[in-house]
Amino acid sequence: MVHDQLVDDRAEPLLPAEEAGKLRSALRIDLSVGCSRGGVLQPCRRKHEPPSREARAQLPLGPNEHATEGDICDMYARLGWDERDQLGAVLVLKLALSLTASGMPTYTAEPLLRTVAAAANLPHCHLLLGMRSLQISFGGGPVHVLSSRQGKVLHRLSDLHCLTLAVAVAVEPATLMALQAVDAINRRRSPFGWAIEALAYHGFACAAAPAIFGGGLGDFAVVALASVPVRLTLAACGALPQLSALSDLLLPIVAGVAAPSLCALFELDACHAATATLSLLLFELPGSELLFGATELKRGNLVGATRLVHAVVLTMFMAVALALGWCLAALPISRLAPSPPPNPWLPAAAPCSGGATAELWPALLQNGLQLLPLEVSFFVLLGVSVREMPSAAGLLLLTMLLQFFLSHSALPLPGPVSNAATLFVGTALGCAHEYVHGTSHLIVLLPTIVLLAPGATVLKARAPTAQHLRVGAAEPPPTDAWFELLMLAVSFAVGEAIAHHLWAPALSRRAAARAEATAVALSDSKAVCPVRLARIVAVGVPVAETLE
Repeated sequence: MVHDQLVDDRAEPLLPAEEAGKLRSALRIDLSVGCSRGGVLQPCRRKHEPPSREARAQLPLGPNEHATEGDICDMYARLGWDERDQLGAVLVLKLALSLTASGMPTYTAEPLLRTVAAAANLPHCHLLLGMRSLQISFGGGPVHVLSSRQGKVLHRLSDLHCLTLAVAVAVEPATLMALQAVDAINRRRSPFGWAIEALAYHGFACAAAPAIFGGGLGDFAVVALASVPVRLTLAACGALPQLSALSDLLLPIVAGVAAPSLCALFELDACHAATATLSLLLFELPGSELLFGATELKRGNLVGATRLVHAVVLTMFMAVALALGWCLAALPISRLAPSPPPNPWLPAAAPCSGGATAELWPALLQNGLQLLPLEVSFFVLLGVSVREMPSAAGLLLLTMLLQFFLSHSALPLPGPVSNAATLFVGTALGCAHEYVHGTSHLIVLLPTIVLLAPGATVLKARAPTAQHLRVGAAEPPPTDAWFELLMLAVSFAVGEAIAHHLWAPALSRRAAARAEATAVALSDSKAVCPVRLARIVAVGVPVAETLE
């Protein structure tokens, strides 16, 4: 059966001036030749020339950047570069911005972009991809300092990586067509829509209470209600530029006010507030930054040190904001309580038990059932398609059940060893998924990092300290948050690095075969339509050493 996908309406202004209806009926991608398994981008049925360089001059260079393609072309035209080299430089800059915004790690993106620059016959490409800016230059030319922002958009990352590898191996690639396809991928929104994403956000927080933090039915109800003001705060931060920079502080404050207040309303013990609060903030914890920072620093990239320090400081900022929210909630509650302690609603060091099964294997089965809705909600938030979701969710479930077994069994394993073993298995399963289906191993690795809740223990440890300081009691033994988070990052990186290096040769061979098949569409100057590429399986992310 032949499956076709219509052109994206938002990309029509980039196409030749024809009637919209005629374009929609003519410009298609043929998905009948192994695209669901082979990961090959097929050419359009009808040839259409991409827009000229002049037509693209006013288009933005990429996400989060105000410079235009025309600015870059004019700069290199004054240096004597021909049009082909100018467009090649624009393509490298656009791919750098797009891959960073979609969530590709720096240690993978940098060698991949150097390969693209070499394929375009550009001078040696100097790259420094940071968290907020990118510094790129070609040979002794000018240094481009571009604004960037690290994101988590897996439905764009896979297709961008597929296209990037195809350009890298294509013979005389059609640069304008590649630019057109990158723009179309960047314009594509989540395949689920805002309403389903909003429901997934609430479902993720609610499912995290029993599945990750061992909460019960009362915690589930508290999180279900408290997630409404948290979600509204997140929407306000996204809509109002003056609040966007404060989202990391406003969300913990709102969660810290809402969770204890609802616990008081339902007459739950104070320790339930910790379970509800951590469930509300699980998605915001900087888990991926810890892993990527440690991995980059091990590979000699000083950007990793910036990521690690940012993750630690961000966690402490959230802890202070959370303590502020708890204190604001405690003021009216303490007046209503019959004989309250100085601040009864500061949660204890550990959340209350949700009544989990005492036996290991029944508890393991119970945790597996609780994890399923959590995983589905998280994949919806990341934009993973319904077709890719079952296999990725199954592999993620196996990884999290292993972590549960190592944490609750009688095996004498230290915490860092358990974390490294979990990341090793998760990365290996993700690489196997990449080998078979072509999608990036991050589809399994990134959810694993988030669901392990790195930083949650630091948030829990700060609450008793704040309580003791408030009532004037003796200060408890200090908790070294820096050391704890750094050990988490290193233990994660050890497991990920070992598994990825073992899979690197096989993934590299598989990725090269898929990229060469895709590159035929670019080398033969056939039109690569700027449509939504959600149904096209990508190649995955090869290890950095294979491209150097």
